[in-house]
Amino acid sequence: MSSKGGECSHQNLKKLEYGESESVSIKVLEAVCLALGISLKDFLSTVEVTE
Repeated sequence: MSSKGGECSHQNLKKLEYGESESVSIKVLEAVCLALGISLKDFLSTVEVTE
């Protein structure tokens, strides 16, 4: 994802996609949002937090 200006490895993306990541840094979230063309604010307003 570095081609879009962010820093997120393929392995990190797979863990996020399959719910295998226990925590995510803001830097990774920003990279994902940049690649998707959305703002971090919009992304966070649609996220459901589960325990």
